[in-house]
Amino acid sequence: MTNEMKEDSGKWTNPGMSGTSVDSTEALHEKIYEQVYETLMSHQDIMAKNIDVEVEAGTVTLKGNIDSRENKKAVEQMVEALPGVERVKNKLHIVSMEKNLKGPEGATLKDLGVGIE
Repeated sequence: MTNEMKEDSGKWTNPGMSGTSVDSTEALHEKIYEQVYETLMSHQDIMAKNIDVEVEAGTVTLKGNIDSRENKKAVEQMVEALPGVERVKNKLHIVSMEKNLKGPEGATLKDLGVGIE
C-alpha cells in the first residue's frame, strides 16, 4: 500500500486508508486559514485577535481593525505571499489602538479622572 494522495472525482483520497476521503478544496481552505493566522500571530506589531479571516476559492478576505496604514499594507503583503493564496480582499479599517482596546487597557486618562479639575 502507498500513502500517496490521489485525486478521485474532485476529492483527494489516501489509498492506504480505505473509506477515508478529504475534500481537497475544504482542506486547502483550512490550510490557508491556519497559515494566515500563524503568520499574523508571529508578527508582534499586528493585533491578530482583531482580524477576521475568510477563505474561499483561493481568495482571502481580511476584516476587522488595525492600527495603521503601514500595518494594513504589511498584513496584505504577508497574506499574498502565502502558498495557495490567489487574491486578498483587504477590508481592514484603520483605527487608533486606544479606540480598539476594551476594559482597563483601553481606558484613557480622562476615563480615569486624571487631569480633570
